[in-house]
This record gives sequence, structure tokens and C-alpha cells, in this order.
Amino acid sequence: MTTSLLAGDLELIQNTATELEPFISIVIGSTTIQGVVETTGKDVLGNQGIGGFSGRQIIAIVRTADIPRPPPANGTLITVDGEAMKIRDYYPVDRGELTHIFCELDV
Repeated sequence: MTTSLLAGDLELIQNTATELEPFISIVIGSTTIQGVVETTGKDVLGNQGIGGFSGRQIIAIVRTADIPRPPPANGTLITVDGEAMKIRDYYPVDRGELTHIFCELDV
């Protein structure tokens, strides 16, 4: 159930960093905030011999209160752990206490 995953996100942010998912620096504009990153591989295969693609999904999880105001627009440059990216989308979770920022590589 997603509720336990989201509660786990909140607990991770509220507690000190663990060895498995240490806090990393995330830079949005001139603001540096701390968060964690989830990176998962994605494979999307076409139907009936039509091509597909492989890639990775990058989600930065941060405290909503730490995001600069006004909130950044989709397409805004973001640096996640030293890697340049763009914000693809974001949405609040855990009653708005955390935000998942979906990132794409800035190529």
C-alpha cells in the first residue's frame, strides 16, 4: 500500500540519514536543500514489434517547507547530488509535508 511507503518517506526525512539512503544536496535556483533520491529503472516495450525505450526514473524527496517560493515551474533546472537535471513534475505527499520531485536528465 502506498500509505506505508509515504509514511516511510516522512520518517526517513525526519530522522537522520541512514547508510542506505543518505541525504544529498539538491539545488533549485540559488536555494540548496537536503533530501533523498529514489532511482528506479524503467523499461517500456512497444506492442507487436514496435520499438520501446529503457531509462531511469529519478525522484527527489524533500520537505515541502524547504522548497523555494514561488514553487519552481516544470522545466526548471535542478541539481541533484551534483548532476544537472530538469524538473519534470512534482506533487506533495504525506498530507503535504513532503514533495516528490520527478526529474529528467538535462541533455
